[in-house]
Amino acid sequence: MYLKNYQDTNDDYYNNSYPFFENNLITYRRKEKFGFTSNYSKNVPIVREILINQSADVLLGLCNGERTPDEICDEALKIFNGVSKEILQRDLKILLFQYSKVGLVEWLKRGNPFMKKYVEKIDEQYTISIANENELLKIKAFCLQASKANEIKYIAPTRREEDYKKEIILREKIFAYSEEFVLIKKDEEIVGMITVAIPTIQVSTVSAIGYLKVPEDLIAPAVKFVAENIQDIAVVEISKVKMQLVEGISNVNKVIDIFIENGFEKEAVLKKECDNKDVTIYSKIY
Repeated sequence: MYLKNYQDTNDDYYNNSYPFFENNLITYRRKEKFGFTSNYSKNVPIVREILINQSADVLLGLCNGERTPDEICDEALKIFNGVSKEILQRDLKILLFQYSKVGLVEWLKRGNPFMKKYVEKIDEQYTISIANENELLKIKAFCLQASKANEIKYIAPTRREEDYKKEIILREKIFAYSEEFVLIKKDEEIVGMITVAIPTIQVSTVSAIGYLKVPEDLIAPAVKFVAENIQDIAVVEISKVKMQLVEGISNVNKVIDIFIENGFEKEAVLKKECDNKDVTIYSKIY
């Protein structure tokens, strides 16, 4: 989860992190008037024309993955005469917060300090956590794996399974925060995943289970984690999370009781909604 405000950052973690910027993170750059440049992010291609001014360009140029924010400020003070270090530190933090969010800045050695880490222990073998940017290829590999006999698998009727197997689409989902990925791991390997699609329409506050592929005996902690944390995880306000169940999906029907135990209620039945089949909506309302 990306922090909602740069001021919520853990200062100790931030001050000992190493931001990295270079031109290969940009697919296209165009010079504009008054020293501005328009940039297209390689990591988040869905975001168009990110404007960078001259001062920001200088600061980004100092982010070589070998300097901490404080060391970047020391170098920048040699360039920007008359600027106090306190103001420069604040402006750098805001800049790194904004440009990390759109994939123009990566973080080496310790990871992104603006990502809130959610990790819980299920038992001695398994953990459950929110995915971070560095796990994209692991997520893709997991989605490409054939389903196992003990797994429960579900794809929302508004989603396409193939999209979860394509790096560029996964990148957009993760970096644009349009879908949160909850991972179950054993020895740091992904063994289960459940995603929650975040509303992209400005007036909507409704999220939805998008993709679920979890061993049957781990469904309960996965659903519990989502139900308890989605409001904190999402970058927008969430008033409800729903699951849309198409008639005839038997392997999901047998675990619907787990959703009900975690506060989901049968909200509606949409007749002949998907491929001439009924769709039942189960929702947890906050």
